[in-house]
Amino acid sequence: MDIQEILKDKDFQALDFDNKKAFLLQSLDSNMDYVLFGDLEDKDLQLSKELIALNKAFYEKVKKS
Repeated sequence: MDIQEILKDKDFQALDFDNKKAFLLQSLDSNMDYVLFGDLEDKDLQLSKELIALNKAFYEKVKKS
């Protein structure tokens, strides 16, 4: 997600503050749910066990597809 492009978008700019905030929060939350598989065990990221489990389940599902 390129935040600079979103901030420049005329449709985004036309939103009121609360809708901009809601859009950005929803976008960020969705983008941060999944971590690259190779980074799951990276101690520097300090990922919770729950987030690691969610990501492993996601990648397992993708692998079976």
